[in-house]
Amino acid sequence: MLRSLVGSEMCIRDSTDAEGRLVLADIATYAIQNYKPSAIIDLATLTGAILVALGQEMAGLFCNNDELADNLINSGKKTGELLWRMPIDEKYMKMINSKVADIKNIGGRYAGAITAAEFIHYFVEDIPWAHLDIAGAAITSPKSDVNDSWASGYGVRLLNKFIEDNCLVHQSFVKNPDMTISQLVQEAVAKLGENITINRFVRFALGEQSN
Repeated sequence: MLRSLVGSEMCIRDSTDAEGRLVLADIATYAIQNYKPSAIIDLATLTGAILVALGQEMAGLFCNNDELADNLINSGKKTGELLWRMPIDEKYMKMINSKVADIKNIGGRYAGAITAAEFIHYFVEDIPWAHLDIAGAAITSPKSDVNDSWASGYGVRLLNKFIEDNCLVHQSFVKNPDMTISQLVQEAVAKLGENITINRFVRFALGEQSN
């Protein structure tokens, strides 16, 4: 038995190898408690089950928000890092119910990638959230025009495009609509110093912090 950061009791059943989802659950809780995010996106080489489902050509997308899911899928199409949306549902959540705790870490033999995602889903509450299981696309991935190594770096280009098209440091969030991201970074460093954290930079970009 383990207790999560938010205080939920977790029953560790059969496999202690299913530890990544426990870490992701506490990371989500920490982000919610400290940063009040408008959305959460996590990427993880989480399950072998996603390779059984999708092979190595696509990553599995689990999402509780249709707009967020559509935006991520579109970004993936633009960068060649394809996503396939997988189901989440109360019926799958019930597979990780526990008789002795609030939740258990695995749900049995079937739907392994889905129950792993549902474990994280349990902790994000109603915040728009997307989980990308990139185990097939990121490790021992096929060689391509942009990847000639064992690890593809899957998701970096996708998230960069997603942020460019949709997110925080976007020109519509900046007071000067003609300002480029490069100019914004230079201004932030000039006012806040070279050791600026990502959190302070985002707050600066949104006009919430000027010194």
